Amino acid sequence: MKKYASSMLLLLGVAVLALGFTGCQELLPDKLQANQHIKTGNGMYTEEKYFSALQEYEKALALNPGLKSLYLYIGTCNSALYKPMKDDERNKNYGTQAVEYLKKAEEAFPEDERIVYALGDMYDKLGEFEDAEKYYLKIMEKDPNDPKAYYIMADFYNKYNKSDLAKAMYEKRIALDPTAPDGYLYYASYGSDRRQWDLSIDNHEKRILAIYDQETLKHRLEITRIKDELTQIEAIKKNMDTVKNHKSLPKEEKTRLIDEAQTRLDEFKPEEELKQTLAEDEKLVEEAYATRWEKIDAQSDEIKKQLADAFYTLGVVCWNKSYQTPPHLMGAEERLLAVNKGMDACNATLRLEPDNHQAYAFIGLLWRQKIVAEPLKNDEYMAEWQKAYDKAKDLREKKFRRQKLQEQLEKMGKGE
Repeated sequence: MKKYASSMLLLLGVAVLALGFTGCQELLPDKLQANQHIKTGNGMYTEEKYFSALQEYEKALALNPGLKSLYLYIGTCNSALYKPMKDDERNKNYGTQAVEYLKKAEEAFPEDERIVYALGDMYDKLGEFEDAEKYYLKIMEKDPNDPKAYYIMADFYNKYNKSDLAKAMYEKRIALDPTAPDGYLYYASYGSDRRQWDLSIDNHEKRILAIYDQETLKHRLEITRIKDELTQIEAIKKNMDTVKNHKSLPKEEKTRLIDEAQTRLDEFKPEEELKQTLAEDEKLVEEAYATRWEKIDAQSDEIKKQLADAFYTLGVVCWNKSYQTPPHLMGAEERLLAVNKGMDACNATLRLEPDNHQAYAFIGLLWRQKIVAEPLKNDEYMAEWQKAYDKAKDLREKKFRRQKLQEQLEKMGKGE
């Protein structure tokens, strides 16, 4: 999964300084020589030779001090040369110079979003969390409807192990457009990276619905919302009971805390009403699942391709949940639920792409995980694993032979 909180150099790309010479003053030798240094620096920058580029930009600025556009490039070159955790004077100077010139660039061009990204990235490299957070949040403030800003923030918080804040950013991104599959994909990837398998599985399933059945997705999202509210209600009621049974708590304080808790409870719909709505939504989702292939079969080839990949990824995560969770942390029933869900997902991939050897390979691996849950069926499940393994091997070899033949035909066509 591509991470969004990457080096600012990727955001700047290979942008170069555009210089316009419109007056006679600009044709003075120093200005023309500065222009040549900039041209050389741009070439070095494009080739990622940042030290050489930095030298050229510094020479250009010395010859033409009024060219404030160079602040950003000098700053980003220093940022590229700075190595986190390397404690020598030269490296420290790169860090200091990066911040100094990027701050100058910010002062000269306060609306340039690239500078905001660059400062956030540099403070992040320096490990200065609060300053980095300030600039990354500015990105979001400039365009709160840009999904990329939420991915950057989520990646940033994840790096500093602030999981609640990272999750909040993924959820805010999803809230921007609950029908966009990529929002669920990024959140699911976060869950896998953190080994929060249920979070990952839930978001992969939502991603699949976002691709082909957005009406059912609405019910699935409603289920999540209601479950969250019921969890909150349960926590508030438990806290109220604790307060009521607290014998040493002064009466007035006890009354105040109970009243506050009741006020919070009153903000929710009645618990029974929520449970009824939950049951209705779960029934609708279950019915939609039972007839899903009617909708999937009617989709375009492009959508089917997306679904094949989404189902396969779900199957892999289900296998990971079982494989990476030892028996003393997962009972047989829960393991079988994960394994069967994974098999169902991989079989869905094969229905859409019958020659997908990777799906067969993971079906085989999932059969081996069934043995962990039901060791008495070892022989039966090993036979199923062998079938899946042989099928995967056969399809993989056929694919390899086709590729070799295609390469030979291409060479013949070129007369090689």
